[in-house]
Amino acid sequence: MNLFISNIDFKIDESELRHIFEKLGKVKSLKILTNQETGDSLGYGFVKMGSDYEGQKAIIRLNNKLFYKRKLSVQEARPKPIKENPNKKIVEENTGKSKKIRSKQRTRIVQK
Repeated sequence: MNLFISNIDFKIDESELRHIFEKLGKVKSLKILTNQETGDSLGYGFVKMGSDYEGQKAIIRLNNKLFYKRKLSVQEARPKPIKENPNKKIVEENTGKSKKIRSKQRTRIVQK
């Protein structure tokens, strides 16, 4: 089960977070997202647990639990939404004809 973890204290690193979750089951993967420029933690990340049972156990035991000065928020991660390409040709089912969807283009006026 993939879990979304938010409100992670900025003092917690990946190894410490892994240690917290390994007490509740097998951790397949773990990632705390960071600022690309500075490398500082953004305060949220993802943990993939070994099974749904272990994931549910982690949600029950760790959600709203205080670590340092922040309460951890643990919930099941939602799947990424499917992004549609606005320039993609679509074939209509009933007619078999294809049509092209045009994307909205914004123009910016620059004054000199």
